[in-house]
Amino acid sequence: MPAVDKLFNPFRDEKKAREDAARTKQSDPFGAFNFSIQPAPEFPVSPVLSQSSQQHETESQAERANNPQNPDFDPFQVVSPDQVNKQVKPKKHVEEKTQHMTPLAPKLVVKLSTREEVTSRVKMAIDEFDVTSEITVEGTVYAQVHCSDARKNAPFALLIPRLVGSGDHQAFDVRPNEEYAVSRNSGRNVPILVTIPKSTIISVPIAYYSMQRELKFMPILVERKITRNGTRIRIAIQIRSRLDNEGDMEDMTILVAVPEKINGETMVVSRGAGVWDGLKRTIKWKLPALYKGDSALVVAEADLWKRPSPNEDETPFPILFRCSSVSDPITPLDWRLAQVSGSPSHITVSSVQNSFRLLHRLP
Repeated sequence: MPAVDKLFNPFRDEKKAREDAARTKQSDPFGAFNFSIQPAPEFPVSPVLSQSSQQHETESQAERANNPQNPDFDPFQVVSPDQVNKQVKPKKHVEEKTQHMTPLAPKLVVKLSTREEVTSRVKMAIDEFDVTSEITVEGTVYAQVHCSDARKNAPFALLIPRLVGSGDHQAFDVRPNEEYAVSRNSGRNVPILVTIPKSTIISVPIAYYSMQRELKFMPILVERKITRNGTRIRIAIQIRSRLDNEGDMEDMTILVAVPEKINGETMVVSRGAGVWDGLKRTIKWKLPALYKGDSALVVAEADLWKRPSPNEDETPFPILFRCSSVSDPITPLDWRLAQVSGSPSHITVSSVQNSFRLLHRLP
């Protein structure tokens, strides 16, 4: 009892209490009486979290661990065993839908051009406004292609144009160049299938056409005027280029046949650089070019062998005129292209150039 009084005497001073404790420790080396009683804390040390709060805390820690800006970022996933449970659960696997991919249609750029060899003959009429020309055309269609497909050029179809007039379709014939084109069916107005090899980079002929028809308005107009004064006869020839032509007339030649009743020794070319050929009995003028809307006049005169009678017909001077153009067609044809079934492509016609060479007769 006295020992208990010494241990739980609250009225002792602090100094004496320490001395008593020291003496007690010396007398009790095994610490049988060395214990203390601490009061219970007012709040729990580790608060109990709900299940949802624990899951949110775990995911937040995992996101911080996977953030490269976080100093605890671990790209190689070298974590301690106690952190394994803190990793974020993997997302559910979502199967990607595979779509059937179709290749894009290649781009095909086509440059078309036509070249016509034309012969025409003026059909005379009482009224000069009713004068027409009978023409025969032998034409060629050329094509130069560039395709975005590096392996081959896409094929295309050449559509046959339609002419104006009821009887024109019977006089219009188109034939494919079998080296590059083929017509699947026989008959008129049937599209032509064109296939140009990838190695061919120049313009090549793909089709030929023939045509016969009458035209009232030609790209050029040839006029002739003959005057006579006694035995002196004078011939004037005027060449006019239409104002609505696309380009100029080039390489022009005027050839006039002189009848036998003219005394060739008296022939004089009074206008233009013409040359008289007594052996062929022709007068020839050469003109370099004639701009659209312009005109050219040449004149020659000579004496008749004898004075003609009043009932005698007018002395004929047949005219042959040659020219060429690299910008105009004699017969404007609307050539069109279309894609081939089974070989889709985006077709673009870059340009269409028309040219002709004309041999025009005025009887």
